[in-house]
Amino acid sequence: MKTIRRPFLTARWSNLAIVTYEVPPALLEPHLPAGLELDRRGGAAFASIVAFDFLDTRVWGVPWPGFRTFPEINLRFYVRRGERRGVVFIREFVPRPLVAWLARAIYNEPYLVAPIESAVAGEAPAVVTRRRLRWRGRTHAIEVTEGGGKEDLTSYGKWVETYDQISLTQIASLKAKAESFAYKPLISVLVPVYNTPEQWLTKAIESVRNQAYPRWELCLADDASSAPHIWPLLERWAATDPRIKIVLREQNGHISASSNSALEIASGEFIALLDHDDELAPHALYEVVAALNKNPNYDLIYSDEDKIDEEGRRLEPYFKPDFLPDLFVSQNYTSHLSVYRTSVMRAVGGFRLGFEGSQDWDLALRVIDQIGVARIHHIPRVLYHWRAIPGSTAFLLSEKNYPVEAARRATLEILARPQPGRQRLRARRD
Repeated sequence: MKTIRRPFLTARWSNLAIVTYEVPPALLEPHLPAGLELDRRGGAAFASIVAFDFLDTRVWGVPWPGFRTFPEINLRFYVRRGERRGVVFIREFVPRPLVAWLARAIYNEPYLVAPIESAVAGEAPAVVTRRRLRWRGRTHAIEVTEGGGKEDLTSYGKWVETYDQISLTQIASLKAKAESFAYKPLISVLVPVYNTPEQWLTKAIESVRNQAYPRWELCLADDASSAPHIWPLLERWAATDPRIKIVLREQNGHISASSNSALEIASGEFIALLDHDDELAPHALYEVVAALNKNPNYDLIYSDEDKIDEEGRRLEPYFKPDFLPDLFVSQNYTSHLSVYRTSVMRAVGGFRLGFEGSQDWDLALRVIDQIGVARIHHIPRVLYHWRAIPGSTAFLLSEKNYPVEAARRATLEILARPQPGRQRLRARRD
């Protein structure tokens, strides 16, 4: 008589979602088991986040009370041995400690315990599966629409997905092109820091370190933060990259004074402005230097921008016009990303105390009053992501009322000069 053994564990999968993306091989190689190699496509390596729900889970064919249905999220990458292909799991998350323990013990796979929320909404062909995983103090969200859903040309998220994705391969190509630039100015990125949550400050710093253009320096000024994590965090970053400079202010002076402290340690030919919780697009500085290679006489360069929320979703784009003097005295639309010639910025005195909240607009008004419109250039690309979180002016203007008053004073002052700034903006073309 032949004995047929039942499998130890059986289950059905439901609500499967897979998100695959290109990954630098150097990040995956430490996890590569001996005898295996990365399964590359066009020279690129890939990893996937896979999320699904276990249904009707059984142990040796017997329903498992209390554990029949639960979600899993795993991170895997693709490998091969000769012509045979497979996957290696980096992390596998389930919400039940007993499930994780049994999986580690029996299958020797890297199961961990983490809270997971799972939801399904909509109807075919636009069924949306959403997962949220909490791990080490951070929330990671996955949202996938079956079949891509109906094309929505009015959705900025769809526009970003279709037209504004930049791959690692493209970044590598931009880095190679940057090496061939005839003009390679050093760009100093100024960041005034005050009590920034660690996750947002880290993202801001990483967005600079991930730039395709390598000739930058990051000048961070801690405005006497009371949060104990700030200065040690800045010191760690400065120790990892010689391009990162830090300065600690003895007294809190607000954003204008802090920005001036960062300006004092800057040695670049141009200054880029970055808030302490925002992010630069990875090709931001590349695009700036590409423009300068076409015309090295630009004194002010600005780009389009959008906002980015706590989950990393991009929203509320601002596709800007080329420079319009009358519009500019009505609103500070050059704000992000703005890059100034350092000598001009210092010549007008940098940031003025008393204009906090609209210090960028005040600076731009004074710079433009000196240089004229011919030395201003607009890059029609979204190169800056403004963090939209409670407490930020990107979230809601009423969160901070002082920028409105500072903006009013800055514009009235420039318009009240003997040679009005508005007329000079119109007239100067040299």
